[in-house]
Amino acid sequence: KREELYIRDTYGEARTLSDFTAKGMQIQAEALKTEIEFARANKDVSGGIMNWMYSDIWPSGTWAIIDYYLEPKQAYYQLKRSYQPLYATFVYCADGKTRLAVMNDTFEDAEIEIRYGKKMLNGEVVAEKTFTLQLPAGGLYREETDLDPEGKDSYLFVEYGGKKTLYTPDFWRNCAFSSRYDVKTKLIDPHKLQATIKADTFVKALFFSFKDNYAYLYDDNYIDMEAGEERTVEITSEREIDPSALQYASFDERTK
Repeated sequence: KREELYIRDTYGEARTLSDFTAKGMQIQAEALKTEIEFARANKDVSGGIMNWMYSDIWPSGTWAIIDYYLEPKQAYYQLKRSYQPLYATFVYCADGKTRLAVMNDTFEDAEIEIRYGKKMLNGEVVAEKTFTLQLPAGGLYREETDLDPEGKDSYLFVEYGGKKTLYTPDFWRNCAFSSRYDVKTKLIDPHKLQATIKADTFVKALFFSFKDNYAYLYDDNYIDMEAGEERTVEITSEREIDPSALQYASFDERTK
């Protein structure tokens, strides 16, 4: 019942089991993202955070990030992003202010070009700021912003070192997604496939899969993409890959 309450309050009533699964995994990924990134952004007073739990020990719906059949859930891929040693994100604090946080948990000093701001789902830039940051090994940088993270169909973004983080404080509940995108595949060898996505609009949590999906490895999955963005996902398997068997659907397509 608790899970049903969270889903209904955030994304609306789950009408089918697949709808419940998609919305539940989205909430789990966003909740873990929030916890991990808040702890990292306050590492001067936090001893760290360790996820519980890693894998299911029987077929069931739990808080684990790997299911019983060894297929990663959506939260697994979010943890890969949120635990990157060099990472930038936003945190919403108890005083109601939104802060930019940049963490360098590597062993080397870093010079980072930062661009952050607010956008609409259609790609319109509402506000932005750029600067160069010198961050020592193990360093943490925080900056209070005047960005309003609330608002329909809007989100915050930060680009750094060729990477980006997209953020809303409310798990994207105020965004009405209408994903439009194109996917082209290229078979590199019998066991490696590349899927290139070009987003015409904002694409939320694009999920790639095959039948017996546990037998395939993805370098990323459940992908958020901004309007106009292009990305390539690499898929490998010990099995020979049939490109025509690849399936994909965004969050809004999986929750119609």
